[in-house]
Amino acid sequence: MRRVLAIIVIALVVALAGVALVFIRNRGASDRTNANGNTNTAVAENTNTTTTTVPPPSPEELVEQAERDAIRALAILVAERYGSYSSATITAVPDSLAAFVVDAAVGQIQQFVRQEQPRLAASDQALGYTTRALSSNVVAYTAGASATIRVGTQREEQVERGAPTLTRPTLTLELVKQGDDWKVQSLAWEAGA
Repeated sequence: MRRVLAIIVIALVVALAGVALVFIRNRGASDRTNANGNTNTAVAENTNTTTTTVPPPSPEELVEQAERDAIRALAILVAERYGSYSSATITAVPDSLAAFVVDAAVGQIQQFVRQEQPRLAASDQALGYTTRALSSNVVAYTAGASATIRVGTQREEQVERGAPTLTRPTLTLELVKQGDDWKVQSLAWEAGA
């Protein structure tokens, strides 16, 4: 019993010594002197200042950005419509894009439909494709004249009796400005993974 009491007393003495040591070390902490002898002081407010300011965009820059956004939106719309069709709706693709393309591109789209129709008709199952744009990049741009846009897509092929398959083709579109409107002049798919 004396041994247990001695251990308790020793533990209390060590704990009190530790508390006293912490108290003594922190007694001068109000001046925030660190071990290197440097004094740290509290800062009441942020003294960092910004030395550079970004000027607001000019009206011309705003117009150019709006035009780039508009051609990217047009490219996405065309890519999704051009890449989404089924065995039953393939013939409607040229009409659904007619308002957004020049005559030369209508010819390209009609040629694409003529190539796809036999393949779709040869299948004993209904086929359908749904294309969604994942990204669009302005590759080349001449204000008010022409642009080249690449649209990365995800294309899902759905077979009537089977699991869908996914591919990621890219559509490159050449656009031209006709009057106040941008129109697609040419479009070409590049195979994707």
